[in-house]
Amino acid sequence: MPVTLGYWAVRGLGEPARLLLRYTETEWEDAVIELNQEGIDSWFKEKKYGLGLDFPNLPYVIDGDVKITQSLAVTRYLGRKYGLFPSDADAAKVDMFEQYLMDIRNGLSKVAYGPKEKFDEGKAEFVSKLPQQLKEIKQWYQRRVRGIGRACSIATEIHRNRVGGCCN
Repeated sequence: MPVTLGYWAVRGLGEPARLLLRYTETEWEDAVIELNQEGIDSWFKEKKYGLGLDFPNLPYVIDGDVKITQSLAVTRYLGRKYGLFPSDADAAKVDMFEQYLMDIRNGLSKVAYGPKEKFDEGKAEFVSKLPQQLKEIKQWYQRRVRGIGRACSIATEIHRNRVGGCCN
């Protein structure tokens, strides 16, 4: 039975898991929920509480008897299952990197979804911090990624989605 990944019909928080599944050439079902009234009704009125999920949310993964929700838990589960999660010694470094990327993503979300009248100010603040953040990411990759054990790891897949990195 193939792994099922459920998420909205956007990249968003489900994309790192999709990228991991594609990268590992896993047979999987992309249970896309369309962003229209029919899709929204399907999720909230039918599927959300009918899948047996402990904490019904998107994204979700169903892998046989294993049912996981929450984007980071889903990505970590798939990373461990397919050998893309680092050893215990390096896992904290990957956790730190993931959270750093989430901080950048949250900063951008604050600008994109914040009050319209504060957009220009928020954009300027976000853009002013970005060169230093990207420099730190580049330095981290130069020091760490190749030392985590695989050229492609869960860290690179999260980065690919959140910041635009590349797994090669």
